Amino acid sequence: MSAVAAAADAFETAADAGDAIAAADALRAITQAARTPGAARDAVPALASRLARIAAESSESSEGSDSRALPGYLPDLLRALRNACAGDRDATDAACLGVAPVPNALRRLIPALAAESEREEIAEEGRGPEREASKASNASNASNASNGTTNPAAMALVVAMQLAANATAGGSDAASSRLWSELWPRAASCVAQSRLGFVANGAHPPLCMMAHARCERIIGRGAKGSDASTRGDETAHSRGGWSAPEPPTNVGSVCGFEAGRTVWIPLLEASCDPAMAPWPGAGGGEWLHRFVARACVFSGEFAPQLCRSLAPRAEETAANRDNRLRAKILTAGGPGGSDEDEDDARRRRAAAFGDAARGDDEDHSESFSSVQATLLHLIREEVSSAPAIDPDASLGYDGPESHLVLCEGTLSYLLDATSRAAGVVEAVASAKLVEESAEANAAAARCVLEECLGIWRVVTEREVKPRIVQTPGDVVSAACAMGLPRLLLALVAAMPPPTGAGQTSKASGPAAAPRLNPEHVSPALLAEGHPPFPRARPWPGYRVDCIAPLANAMFARPSVCDQVAKLGGVAIVLAATRGEDGDDYLREWALWGVRNLCAGSDAARGEIERMQPQAAADSQQLAAMGLNVEVDPGTGKVRVGSVRRGPGGGEESGENGEIGEETRGPIPGAGDSRAPSAGSVPGGLLLGPEGAKTPAGRAAVAALMAGLDVSREAGDGEDDDDAFEAPPNWKVADLS
Repeated sequence: MSAVAAAADAFETAADAGDAIAAADALRAITQAARTPGAARDAVPALASRLARIAAESSESSEGSDSRALPGYLPDLLRALRNACAGDRDATDAACLGVAPVPNALRRLIPALAAESEREEIAEEGRGPEREASKASNASNASNASNGTTNPAAMALVVAMQLAANATAGGSDAASSRLWSELWPRAASCVAQSRLGFVANGAHPPLCMMAHARCERIIGRGAKGSDASTRGDETAHSRGGWSAPEPPTNVGSVCGFEAGRTVWIPLLEASCDPAMAPWPGAGGGEWLHRFVARACVFSGEFAPQLCRSLAPRAEETAANRDNRLRAKILTAGGPGGSDEDEDDARRRRAAAFGDAARGDDEDHSESFSSVQATLLHLIREEVSSAPAIDPDASLGYDGPESHLVLCEGTLSYLLDATSRAAGVVEAVASAKLVEESAEANAAAARCVLEECLGIWRVVTEREVKPRIVQTPGDVVSAACAMGLPRLLLALVAAMPPPTGAGQTSKASGPAAAPRLNPEHVSPALLAEGHPPFPRARPWPGYRVDCIAPLANAMFARPSVCDQVAKLGGVAIVLAATRGEDGDDYLREWALWGVRNLCAGSDAARGEIERMQPQAAADSQQLAAMGLNVEVDPGTGKVRVGSVRRGPGGGEESGENGEIGEETRGPIPGAGDSRAPSAGSVPGGLLLGPEGAKTPAGRAAVAALMAGLDVSREAGDGEDDDDAFEAPPNWKVADLS
């Protein structure tokens, strides 16, 4: 008889006799032997049978989770099964599909252990300083899930979840599905909602490991030990599966409505709870990040469903929307035909389907929660650190899908979430009376909007090989084809044009930057097709968060540049080059966008060229004041000088384009107390209450204030560009 078989017999004898110490010693021997894969396989049936008996006795007790029904050797029994199933598919199948299946036993034990651990924690609250010292010791041992607790139920709960994770990942499809259907999501929710430091640190990571293994099987990647990897299924590996997640209404769905409400919301809240900071595994730890990477990045298509399941009243909202859509479809083409009024159609649907077709818009619109922002932040981190090609793609496969860091379904959802969140932020900001629930929804929407823009930024910052750009494998091109440029431009166009940064925004008089006409900077086309977007900056740097991904998306993508130019985005990007206080590096990002726009679009370059000054619109008024303004048609450069009277009494310009003035005397409005009033100056050009009226006029005012001497004769060389000689130590760059 082998040592493992002898230890199993000794355990059975001691357990039947009620000798917990001898039973625990025999189980430790099996656990030690199980460190070698397959060595403890023969002991699995006996261990599973004993675990099933304990679970049955526990459920038959008066309270269903009485600590007297849980033997002291239960943690050791679970450890022996955990080690025996680790890496051994046959042992896992024997445990999950045998006469006494482990999944059924765990379904009964996990809620009982969670409740018992909570009761023991409450009982310890009266211990005072001794309890505080124990908690400090537990936190100091948080990295070791097997130490730092005196709560046997908590220890057993942690090991039970580790056993469930091993069986889900290492068993056959039948064994894994059996265990999943028994534990998810109701038994798993008892673990996810626990805020005991030791339980959260030790049990949350195996819970995320279970979900990760389930996603592996659904996507079809052939996780270790699955049927697909054993039989060499080429179809399952060639393109990574791309199987859609189960419907969210399924009780056993990884990201269904029930799982989102009872499992994922508590886990995500625990992952960012400051009170759980001493416990690195709380919320799932590293395995939460692995799950997000597997489920939401590259071929993972779970992000939209998971994010929707985290919203308040998610299931009720989805049901209302489905009923409303069904009523609209089934009553389409009624007696009124195409001429039927919308109100009449709504009443007809209500008469046919009752409350299903009635209801307010609030009942059919998705709300937001801070937990959604937490999930989007995790997705952002995984996208930022993701490799260029899907690491799980089969060897040698380099198709388009392997380069898409986010699948098309996720891109579409992010576009919709960005638009809806921006609409909610503006709706609450512009409302006169706001309910408390609406304020909470707006605060969550602001966080969601910030994380969505952050995802767009890291997506567009990813390095894409030239052979992939503007192909089906380019995630940026895919997002732009769905409307990303229009969305980003609309977010910027909804706000007033930038007023300038630093001294430019504080200057007054002729030195102040002219105000931009919103009608020219914000095309009316961008205000259609979406709810009103924020007209005020929701947070500092908001404009940069919108311009930066747009500028990145235009790099080396002529089709995106043409799309931006067609939407009227040239003026929006150019206006951002002024910068604005509170949006650090806005000017730099806008210049990067102008560079990419001009490099990729002939239409954008032509539009910018047409913006150059052509002539001085107020030349007659300037001449009447003794000033002459010339515009170089080639460069658009404006040159200001004085008018020189010719021998015949006419006006002449100086040589080499310089302008002279023969008449001496004070300049109107240049500090002379006898200067004419605003009405005596033609057009009120210099002395009007609003200053100069045209760019050329403003240039003339700025030249006068800078000290231009219009009384000097032309040709004396002081103001002649051609006569200037640069010092020998200067480096002159040719900017032509």
